[in-house]
Amino acid sequence: MNKRIKKTAKSPAGITSILPGFEFMETIDLAIRFIFTIVAIMLTALFFIFIYDYATQSSYFAITKISIHGLNRLTENQALVQAQLHPGDNLLNINIFKIKKRLVAHPWIQSAKVSRKPPHGLEIAIQEEVPLARVDMGEPPSLII
Repeated sequence: MNKRIKKTAKSPAGITSILPGFEFMETIDLAIRFIFTIVAIMLTALFFIFIYDYATQSSYFAITKISIHGLNRLTENQALVQAQLHPGDNLLNINIFKIKKRLVAHPWIQSAKVSRKPPHGLEIAIQEEVPLARVDMGEPPSLII
């Protein structure tokens, strides 16, 4: 059995080289791999940014149906104005937490729940304040909440 043992040259720093005399090729290869990895990560990030922009600006996700439940004193138009919603807004581009905060800021709205119904719907459930008393001190009557 005649086995050949491949001997490798040692660089001055103690690093074993596969190609004796071409240690600089290993550092160039490492630099090229590093640069390629960075470029691949940047291209992947750029791809996802374009996908996000396309989805949030697409007319496919335009709101065409807004259903509002639980209104007694307010009208749907008053609720939509308070929420600052318009038909045609992008469903993925709206912030439902801000819409909820805007609705709850109205004195007649006690709580609100906003949810998306993809691809074109938005559902709003509102619980209105219940007045404790009605005071007739002229026109219009005052309500105590």
